[in-house]
Amino acid sequence: PIPTDSTSTKWRRINGPFLHVLITSKACISKDVIASFRSTLSDGYLSLQYIRADRSSRIHLAQTFTKLSDGKHVDFDFVELLPVRAFRIVPADTSGNMMVDGEKVPYGPVQGEILPSVGRCMGRLPTANEVLLS
Repeated sequence: PIPTDSTSTKWRRINGPFLHVLITSKACISKDVIASFRSTLSDGYLSLQYIRADRSSRIHLAQTFTKLSDGKHVDFDFVELLPVRAFRIVPADTSGNMMVDGEKVPYGPVQGEILPSVGRCMGRLPTANEVLLS
């Protein structure tokens, strides 16, 4: 459960509506999508990115998607970015589309959090050239 007393909690409420919400724990979410240059697997944060419906348009959403391949979508002033340790998304409507890891999930509240030191990833860190060229 999420505490509701704003004086004793570090939770921050961000009200929608939103055109787009992306939450990831790593910089690249596929071989051709750089979601957040700043993210690393061991930084202890999720990257929360969102576009507010009342401050942007579908054109802004299209512009965002065309810049995902090079990570430049976060440079747009209508894309908001926050590092978070946990999140909870509560839809205001009774129906719509929600996906987790590209899979459609039942429409309703979704929450997640970083669980430090629960898993280990082993591998070589890429060089700057490999990140920029891939």
